[in-house]
Amino acid sequence: MCKFFHVSPMPLQIGQKIKPYGSSPNFKRIYNFFDELLTHMPQEAEKIWLIDHYLYARGLVNFDIVNSSSSICREVLTEKARYLQAPEQMSRLNASFVWQNYDNALQFMTNYSRNNAFLFECTIPSQKYFTADMSIITNTTLTKDDLYSGGANFIEAMKAYWQPSQKMLVPETFTQDDVIITGILKVPDQCHQTDLQI
Repeated sequence: MCKFFHVSPMPLQIGQKIKPYGSSPNFKRIYNFFDELLTHMPQEAEKIWLIDHYLYARGLVNFDIVNSSSSICREVLTEKARYLQAPEQMSRLNASFVWQNYDNALQFMTNYSRNNAFLFECTIPSQKYFTADMSIITNTTLTKDDLYSGGANFIEAMKAYWQPSQKMLVPETFTQDDVIITGILKVPDQCHQTDLQI
């Protein structure tokens, strides 16, 4: 059975199943809100984008607020690209994300400043998963002008994500099936290994 790696801010136990990304009611509510805006009122989505950046520039909100709205807009548009390019592929929504390479998992922790994150070893018993290049999402700029047009340019760029090639800069893997924790490899400095049930 193939070995994978998972990064999480939450302490997990061996044998535990990973909770899918986007499974919380709050995420679904916000996702549906932005989906409606980008589909029917893209100018309103652009206004939210501008307001978030305006408030952040003046120190009135933290970066997490700006990053959250931007990330959800990207997820909405990436999902729209899937509908157009590869509707047969599993959605990123309600999926669990893992890495096939240990070094890529560590790099992900570093790039996103997840000093408080745990690194786990895990398996996908069904062996059903999809691998694509994460850098296509993170390196593609989502501008206010593109939001105003409903994200057409971003959607077009995301079509490449759903047709992965052999050469990927940052290959990420996700599945809608069970992901089981099989080992605890790295814990935050403020935590102690003895606090976890191994």
